[in-house]
Amino acid sequence: MTQFMELDLHKNYIHGYVFQPGQKGTHFRFSNTPDEWARFLATRLTPETAVAIEATGNAFTIDDRLINHAGQVVVIHPAGLTGLGAGRHTDRIDAERLAQLLALGTYTRVQVWVPPTKVRAIRALITQARACQQQETAWRNRARNLLIRAGYAVPRSVALRDWLAAHATELDETLQMIFTSALTMAEQAHQEGERLRGEILRRLQDRPEMAWLWSVPGLGAWTAAVVWAWIGDPLRFRSARHFGRYAGLVSRAIEIPQKR
Repeated sequence: MTQFMELDLHKNYIHGYVFQPGQKGTHFRFSNTPDEWARFLATRLTPETAVAIEATGNAFTIDDRLINHAGQVVVIHPAGLTGLGAGRHTDRIDAERLAQLLALGTYTRVQVWVPPTKVRAIRALITQARACQQQETAWRNRARNLLIRAGYAVPRSVALRDWLAAHATELDETLQMIFTSALTMAEQAHQEGERLRGEILRRLQDRPEMAWLWSVPGLGAWTAAVVWAWIGDPLRFRSARHFGRYAGLVSRAIEIPQKR
């Protein structure tokens, strides 16, 4: 008989609840360590176990860990918890409610699509490339602010390295050192971001979907890569309108009928 289980993921521990229809369920807890996970997978899960987990930061990694041991793994959007009844939301209560939701089969409206490993890898690389870009901007802004505080308003159109080459003798030794350090950090962040972007495009160059995206007028290579990574499988969307809402292309004001 199928048993239905919910796992509530925390930083240091996992709270779980499991039951079979017609029987009383039980709560359990184990530490979030490799040894405890190995013990859990070996003793708690069977091919007849259906598991629900909330879509927290590491939910997809946990899904990978469970998928070969359980009969079914479902990732639930956190917003779905708000529709599971009024009252308090504790580990124990939410675990019971999610397990019941799984047993009733009414979870599809709040189920989260789990991207394949390759899609998640591209997402992670894009996130890191964005972080490099943000760091580059922050360091360049810091360099400009150093000059502003020293009485030099350098136009944005002027490259900071070129300005430094022409005016280095006007700066004291400490300011030169700090300014050069900020520029170096910005340049290193830029180089690392370019390296990551190149790796992303290299991994995607043979994807048939990318050929179509690259053919869309006004959609550059980098934007196409971002679209590919976050859309994933277009067939997961119920309709074109659903896709538009996900992508932020459909205004709610347009969707709401206007009273006349």
